[in-house]
Amino acid sequence: MIVLYSMWPSAETALSAARTLVEERLVACGHVTPLGTSVYAWDGQVHVEPEVVLWLKTDSALAEATTARLVAMHPYELPCVLAVPVAEGGTHPAYAAWVRQSVRQV
Repeated sequence: MIVLYSMWPSAETALSAARTLVEERLVACGHVTPLGTSVYAWDGQVHVEPEVVLWLKTDSALAEATTARLVAMHPYELPCVLAVPVAEGGTHPAYAAWVRQSVRQV
């Protein structure tokens, strides 16, 4: 199992992406973490912007396809998408099984 972490400009855009990915069975579920503030350098300037975090759970075999789809839907020119591996030993077995059953079989 893998968790994808991505920053979005609003809850609405993140929820829309999560819904699409669930409907397409690329992820089992998504979670939008409330609004926070990001500080980053872009085009030679420091930016301070409100953003939300989108957490997505999927099978590691789908990480590449899910990342590509996520980037294609994202409104940013260079979206943050990070893959965070999940240690099988630290995962509730029934939850991990549900994730695998909820996504496309590769």
